[in-house]
Amino acid sequence: EIIPLETNDSCLVGEHHSMQVRNGIVYITNEQKEVLKFDAKGKFLRSTLPHRGQRTDEYIIAYSSFVDEEDNLEIYEMYLPRIQKYTKEFDYLETIPVEVPNTLSTLRARTHAKLNDSIYILTDVYDIHFYSITEKRTIKTLHEDVPPLLGQTTQLMMVDYDNKWHYSRSYSCDTLFYLDEKELTFKPELIFDFGGKSFNVNDMPADMPIEYYQKYLVETDKLLVLEKIN
Repeated sequence: EIIPLETNDSCLVGEHHSMQVRNGIVYITNEQKEVLKFDAKGKFLRSTLPHRGQRTDEYIIAYSSFVDEEDNLEIYEMYLPRIQKYTKEFDYLETIPVEVPNTLSTLRARTHAKLNDSIYILTDVYDIHFYSITEKRTIKTLHEDVPPLLGQTTQLMMVDYDNKWHYSRSYSCDTLFYLDEKELTFKPELIFDFGGKSFNVNDMPADMPIEYYQKYLVETDKLLVLEKIN
């Protein structure tokens, strides 16, 4: 099914920055740093543009937007930093201050998502941080301890699907991870071999060192994934 979005002067998408679908409603953050809301038929409903400004109940840049399970819209302003929360009608609810750790540079911070009422997921170019708004601190950071996460993250890297968070790098997207919410880490769920380059590791020539491969991606109880330089 293809759903054409309504187009008028009030809802021009342009180069979209991020998109989320929640309860059949489509939310798109456009290049003008506003969040546009469309229904399941593509009809334009409303925009956050009237709430853009310098007041405490407004936002400056909607660089990262997230809609929670109650259809409340949250805008993460990485340069302040804070989370501005609005109702599904885009009426102001509250401001959630975020004390960003030193490792999460405001110039690198990108996206956020609400894991539960206490913990948010904040990402920058290379790291994934689990931040407690009740404790006002980062309780865990993923980077080099999870080899598959190395590499640049993206706006659409996390999806809440079937009551479980999923993650995949946009490049190269050969592994789909799920979030273990108890351990606060990502674990491989599916591995795709789009190029048909699978081989038996035991059949590797003795004179072919592991350095022939650019990096080790992930290992499970059944699969070992390596990435060739070329």
